[in-house]
Amino acid sequence: MSESVRRLFFALWPDRDLRSRLAEVTRHARRELGKAGARVVDTANVHITLAFLGNVPDEQYQCVASSAGRIQAGSFDLLLDRWGFFRRARVYYLTPAAVPGELERLVGRLWDVAESCGLKPDPRPYRAHLTLARKVTARLDLPAPESVLWSPADFVLVSSETRSEGPVYRVLKRWPLSVGNCEIGSE
Repeated sequence: MSESVRRLFFALWPDRDLRSRLAEVTRHARRELGKAGARVVDTANVHITLAFLGNVPDEQYQCVASSAGRIQAGSFDLLLDRWGFFRRARVYYLTPAAVPGELERLVGRLWDVAESCGLKPDPRPYRAHLTLARKVTARLDLPAPESVLWSPADFVLVSSETRSEGPVYRVLKRWPLSVGNCEIGSE
């Protein structure tokens, strides 16, 4: 009997108003990327990945979902104000010039949870980014984006299913961000 497996990641998930704002701010960039032959990400799918867990068996999913619920994560503001380009991955994105310490601590705590459940952390340094397009062949010379201030209310666990028409994401669980420091457990 085979075990159920899910492709999972933790993310910051924009609400409807922020998605509309991001669509407005990135409209020109998305149009230019599309003209250049890139595969533009649907606005309904934009997010900031915190920790990509990959294919996770059901037992580890249960562990991750339960353990993540014990994280006390502090709130923060994220100013998305720069374009970026991952040459090797061929990804064009919107990113903050500065990553808040609370965001970095949250990412660290999420990887601690993943490791405690038997998953291997990503060895690369964390780079907060909101993907706009994939299969980008070269960095475009675009005017600087209008800044978007995001004050996330929560972080989420998402399942991803790859389909020919693009990925389908489903938010499985949400946990609030609150004022204070990130800690595992409560006192």
